[in-house]
Amino acid sequence: MNSSCVAIGTYDGLHKGHQGLIAKVLEISKKKKLKSIVIALSKPVRHVSGILTELKEKKDLISQFPVDDIFILPVTDELVKITAKDFFEKYLIDKLNVKHLVIGRNFAFGHGRQGNVKWLRKNCLKNKINLTVKSFSCSHGKAISSSRIRTLLHQGRIEHAGKLLGRIYSFEGVPLKGMGIGKKIGIPTINLKVNKGKLLPLGVFLAVVRAKGAFFPAVLNIGSRPTFFNKGEVVPEINLIGFKGKWGKTKLKVFFLKHLRNERKFRNINELKKQLDKDLKAARRFFSFTF
Repeated sequence: MNSSCVAIGTYDGLHKGHQGLIAKVLEISKKKKLKSIVIALSKPVRHVSGILTELKEKKDLISQFPVDDIFILPVTDELVKITAKDFFEKYLIDKLNVKHLVIGRNFAFGHGRQGNVKWLRKNCLKNKINLTVKSFSCSHGKAISSSRIRTLLHQGRIEHAGKLLGRIYSFEGVPLKGMGIGKKIGIPTINLKVNKGKLLPLGVFLAVVRAKGAFFPAVLNIGSRPTFFNKGEVVPEINLIGFKGKWGKTKLKVFFLKHLRNERKFRNINELKKQLDKDLKAARRFFSFTF
């Protein structure tokens, strides 16, 4: 079995800090002539306020790095209950013959997060495995982390979150039939079905939509539509600027560009229409400078 250099983590968001871990593995594996491997958990073990990268997206992002192998570990009851010792021996030593391990400072594995940095230093030394513990880069004096990015997104600080991610935050959705309210007031929207768990910040945003091999400027609203419902389901809906015709069921990828305003309840549909007209005006102004 080939000896390996392994980076292990949850990699939710695959932000700049995570990218640094993978770059370190590539650097070490080349220098020591080891096989480069990334192990990623399928999702966060602990409860979070929304997932930044769904499984397919995570795989695609990691695949952009020239590592030899990528292993995705499904987060199951069995994985959550496994001891740090069993995980270390079963996955890292027996299966991968790890000779160099790379982790972030706050990562831990095994039941009760027993396999922390202190535990790993001791057990790597005992098994003649080199350990690199990497601090994630700082931004505005704070370390980059998935939880910090989630907070920024919830606050509507889209551009700042994008800087920490190293790319524009996005999600995929499939059009679903809505109530046709937008069409009635002359501002048709496409309602989207998004996989459960994906973090969707609430509010009105300027966005770009990729579909059918093209890009479309758009106004994106994510919320419970309080003007019409007391406790409505949170649904993303997009207005494609300048698009006319029927869209169909084509899957879309939506990229957040800028937070425009918070969602609010209007007294009547006329007030809502006035605000939507203002949103579209702001969008056209923004995109006339952007494109």
